[in-house]
Amino acid sequence: MFKVITMIKLHLGISSSIAFLPPALITLMLLVTTPVRSETVTTMYENGNIEKKYTTDKDGRKHGSYASYYESGKKKVRCRYSSGQLNGTYTEYHENGKVRLKKSYKKGQLSGTLALYDEEGAVLHRAVYKKKQIFLYGGPRSLTPYVVYPLPREKIIETVTALRPRNYEGKNYTKEKFEVEGSSKQPYSAGVLKKEYLLDSLRQLQVYRFLCGLKYDLELHDPFNELAQHAALISAANGKLDHAPKRPPGMAPGVFALCSQGAGSSNLHQERASLLSAINGFMADEDSSNIAGTGHRAWCLNPMMRRTGLGDCDRYQAMYSFDSSRIFRRKILDTVLFPSKGHYPVEFFHSNWPWSVTFPTGRYGVPQKSELKVEIWELDKDLMKKKKLELDYLGVRSENYGMGHGVIFRPVLNSTSELVGKKFLASLRWGKTAKSTVGIDYVVHFFSLEKE
Repeated sequence: MFKVITMIKLHLGISSSIAFLPPALITLMLLVTTPVRSETVTTMYENGNIEKKYTTDKDGRKHGSYASYYESGKKKVRCRYSSGQLNGTYTEYHENGKVRLKKSYKKGQLSGTLALYDEEGAVLHRAVYKKKQIFLYGGPRSLTPYVVYPLPREKIIETVTALRPRNYEGKNYTKEKFEVEGSSKQPYSAGVLKKEYLLDSLRQLQVYRFLCGLKYDLELHDPFNELAQHAALISAANGKLDHAPKRPPGMAPGVFALCSQGAGSSNLHQERASLLSAINGFMADEDSSNIAGTGHRAWCLNPMMRRTGLGDCDRYQAMYSFDSSRIFRRKILDTVLFPSKGHYPVEFFHSNWPWSVTFPTGRYGVPQKSELKVEIWELDKDLMKKKKLELDYLGVRSENYGMGHGVIFRPVLNSTSELVGKKFLASLRWGKTAKSTVGIDYVVHFFSLEKE
């Protein structure tokens, strides 16, 4: 049994006494008071060379210098840890001794410049991490970095959540649609949609425009609503979508005039669900008859649009598209991207939808397909190239649908749900010579509103 000697001070002197404590308590006291020292950890290759060597703190976390080596014995990584977190410069080497990767950390977070080099020392990738923003260098001869995330994810979530209607998927719109029911049979009547239904559908369009960096303060214009409603009526009456419809038997000339004007100036859609679903369909444009032009999407994302009109009749929907009344006091966007760069919610995209880059200002000439090169790369956590994706479609739109000509491409992706959390680099190049080559690079980082 352990014994502890204690000294008891008396008024006139000091006397001693002996007290005995249980062994278990003494052991506990020793464990509490005895510090656990840091140690150096070394692992070896089978050939006897050091694989890695580092120190740990009293809690077993990496702390201090860290070094790893190739099996040949040449250095591979040099960095420092602080209480288990990377802190300071991290350098990784090619086996020939030249730097492969150099980056900096501050309390476990990337901070400052990250650069990736090939074995000859040429820069393959460069990024700058500054506070909560990331900048990448892209494009031929580009010395100016571009912003990876134009908007914080929190801002996107806040705005989309406030804007989107409850039935944003459009499949199960449960509210009443009609103020006055129309008829696609004789005697023909366009009918009138409820204001709430119109506003819900408009908000669906506003979400897409916000996500693409466009002005989204759209208005419903009564004359445009009338034209769109008549466009839906003539589509239902004839049983097909046609921008130059024929007059059905028994339709009054005045009614047909509105139908013809509406059909010729509207996006048209056929589905039993709702106008909200129609907006999604316009943005998709994924089928073989629409992918080459993605014209419906182009009209939805027309930067000059300020007003529109919507119509719905017997499974046919229409959106008036020819408004260009918006007055720009600032420079119009040179490019409109879909899906847009930065954080993008998968709830407003599907894996089989084409991607598009459109040029509203004419700053970029119409690319020649023979000169066009488009690559989509899946990126790792440090935004470095991980895997190149195949494309199952690549084309150039030379027509001026809504917002000018553009490039349309579709990478082969897995299911939409598997996109959550993944980052992709879209890289476009075209031009006859290296000197005249045009380059556009941007990153899309998919996330889910429902999982935030």
